[in-house]
Amino acid sequence: MTRARVAAGLSALLLAIVPAASAKELTQEEQDYLAALQAALPGPLMNNPLESPLTTYGEGFSAKMVRDKTVPGGAAYRVSIKQAHPNAWDVSTVGTLTGGISAGEGVSVTFWARAEKTDKSGAGHLTVRLQEATAPYTAVVESQLDISKDWQLYEVKGVSPLTLAAQDMTLAFNFADRKQTLDFGEYFIVNLDAE
Repeated sequence: MTRARVAAGLSALLLAIVPAASAKELTQEEQDYLAALQAALPGPLMNNPLESPLTTYGEGFSAKMVRDKTVPGGAAYRVSIKQAHPNAWDVSTVGTLTGGISAGEGVSVTFWARAEKTDKSGAGHLTVRLQEATAPYTAVVESQLDISKDWQLYEVKGVSPLTLAAQDMTLAFNFADRKQTLDFGEYFIVNLDAE
């Protein structure tokens, strides 16, 4: 089974249990979901998809949650850049991690995204980075991607040059250099070499 089908199937279960995810203790259904997800992945999860909210920093943007039955999970985090900024990182949408990584370990960042509104190019554009949470913001993995108007599952892989604890790392989507609106679904960060 492909990773996209696994994520889509498990996301349907996630939609049913998301309202309970804010509780401190996981329900049996949530524990079962996470166990099934972990069993389907090629390594340990470095984030908790049940409690991995995205937050956006910067100026000149709007952000909100929207219901969308066409994406696994049934909801998306929509960020609109009202005016293009000089730098992509002038507005950054970030997510938290629950697990760290050691130098030399492989990592995969997989996420659902689509371009709700684009510039004249017809596609959204972003830089995705798993990076240090503080300056100098060294990247663990980084890639520039064109984002389709249709929901797609994107994956970026790399080998970490750093050893970082979960609290010292962040997932960052940078895309302020264009006037655009991007929707983000669930994301999964996996350590490909840890046991």
